[in-house]
Amino acid sequence: MRAFDSVWLAGWLAEYRETGEEGLPPRKPPGRPPKLQPEHEARIRALLRLNPQQLGFDSGLWTKAMVAEMVEREFGVRLSPSVTGALLHRIEMSPQRPIVRAYEQDPQRVREWKATGVSGDPGRGRGAGSLHPVRGRGGVRSDYHSGTTWAPVGSTPAVYGTGSRMSVNMVSW
Repeated sequence: MRAFDSVWLAGWLAEYRETGEEGLPPRKPPGRPPKLQPEHEARIRALLRLNPQQLGFDSGLWTKAMVAEMVEREFGVRLSPSVTGALLHRIEMSPQRPIVRAYEQDPQRVREWKATGVSGDPGRGRGAGSLHPVRGRGGVRSDYHSGTTWAPVGSTPAVYGTGSRMSVNMVSW
């Protein structure tokens, strides 16, 4: 046992002997008081359900920095990135890669396409009809979306964009 522990324990026992259990009430743990109240967290959760662009941000994806800026605007409280991340986890948000959906998408046609099971050009790919073995290949698409956003756990967010896209594929033998 370390000297500090024995000093603490001796003081605690002396206090117990003098006053009994009534002299040892539960104490609030030491530490800094929280900057945000539970009602603030409820308001933050409601604001995070909005698109960030509705609140004047340039991006449509929530980042920790944007959440911290929104909290500072709304409540005048400045949060560090680690505290912002802890807040987001506490209100049951998680970083997620959003699903990209086209504005022009027709839900009825998508359901029909899924029901028929037709999945593109059957002659495409490296099957039995391939002429040459491919050593290297790569591609670039204009609609690739690599960002993540904070959203409620279990609810994948959707990002809407144009359905038009372009791609460039490269192959080497």
